[in-house]
Amino acid sequence: MDNIVFLILRRMRRPLLTLVLIYAASILGLVLIPGQDAQGNPWHMDFFHAFYFVSFMSTTIGFGEIPYEFTDVQRAWVLVSIYLSVIAWLYAIGTILTLLQDKTFQHAIKERRFAQRIRHLREPFYILCGYGETGRELARALTERGQHVVVVDLNEDKINLLKLQNLRDYVPALHANARTPRHLLEAGLGHRQCAGVVALTNDNEVNLKIAITSKLLNPHVTVICRADSHDIEDNMASFGTDYIIDPFDTFAKYLSTALQTPGLYLLQRWLTEKPGTLLPDPVYPPPPTGTG
Repeated sequence: MDNIVFLILRRMRRPLLTLVLIYAASILGLVLIPGQDAQGNPWHMDFFHAFYFVSFMSTTIGFGEIPYEFTDVQRAWVLVSIYLSVIAWLYAIGTILTLLQDKTFQHAIKERRFAQRIRHLREPFYILCGYGETGRELARALTERGQHVVVVDLNEDKINLLKLQNLRDYVPALHANARTPRHLLEAGLGHRQCAGVVALTNDNEVNLKIAITSKLLNPHVTVICRADSHDIEDNMASFGTDYIIDPFDTFAKYLSTALQTPGLYLLQRWLTEKPGTLLPDPVYPPPPTGTG
């Protein structure tokens, strides 16, 4: 909301000041220029009547000259005021139309609607930071289980792709940098129904910042992060990150299990495959061949 107000005030500052100055000058001119009452005596319009006349003059309602007919000097001043107010309104309306087409303003509107939607959630949800291949699969798996998901990603194309996916549940998504605390709060980090934060970006520093911010702003939330550096993992662990997943270590562990205990590896795959996936047959490594 603050961003929208700031953008409006910044863009509309000059048009609004122009309108105020023209209205003030028109009112002041009508007050200072002498008129005549019905008996022909000199008469000066007060500020209330001047403001009332300029108000309906600018809207072209046309109530007529009040409270008495104007003199030629007053009518000349009214003509000047009419043309100046028309120009000022055209300037203001043009600025408003330009503002509505501005991408920054449109993004601020989307961001506000996104934050409002998250505030109205009444069921537990997970915040997915990063919508790559892993994020897409995780979002699909969670929604198929009836769990709610909120997505934050810096890549607008990925957010647009999310809107085209046929997921079981509607997934609110925000095109923003998840390492910014404000965006995490808009995504529901401080919401009482936030069940967890999952950092899946391909940048260790971003995932670290998400982990630290999440634990500092909401110490009770479950935080799951991806990291491929042991130093980053140690840093995440020092801030109480609940689960840290290294894809390279995980792959090495699976490969070692497949080579040493194929049956255990097969059982693990059976237990962790997505629902509806056909169970694979066991794969045994070829026996070593002798040399010489």
